[in-house]
Amino acid sequence: MQKLKTYDVDVNNPFFDLIRNQKEQYVSGILDGYEEQYASLLKQTTGLNIQILSSWSNKTIFDNEENTFPWHDHTGEGDKSAAQKQQGTYSGILWIAGDENCGGDLNVMIDNDIESIPFQVGKFITLSNDVFHKVTHYYGSTTRTSLMISYEVVNDS
Repeated sequence: MQKLKTYDVDVNNPFFDLIRNQKEQYVSGILDGYEEQYASLLKQTTGLNIQILSSWSNKTIFDNEENTFPWHDHTGEGDKSAAQKQQGTYSGILWIAGDENCGGDLNVMIDNDIESIPFQVGKFITLSNDVFHKVTHYYGSTTRTSLMISYEVVNDS
């Protein structure tokens, strides 16, 4: 599998109301008990047969304070305020809600090249856990909501 790939996901599906309607800014294990349903939904879009190992959601609200996530990866390297060692080989980021063209973009570094992926509702980005990335400052007027997962690709049986 490639180190970085993007897909378009229909986030108007009622499955995503669980994340959209949560009140907390950060929820670890947001998909606990629903991993198979979400993996099936993502397979319809991506063609990937995955096993979700962990999940968390984040809501970013612009309140004139810095809300950037600094450079990190999911092997625990990089800025310690953002870096967390995750299970699995891959991570996925799904943008569920927010204002486009207002920051909150994902910058990734692959082979010393930096690529910027503009924030877009419904964009699902998959990356290897060893890919350094950061999220730029978000200054939209509505809450930016995202779902993150760590996963393994599994063979069809």
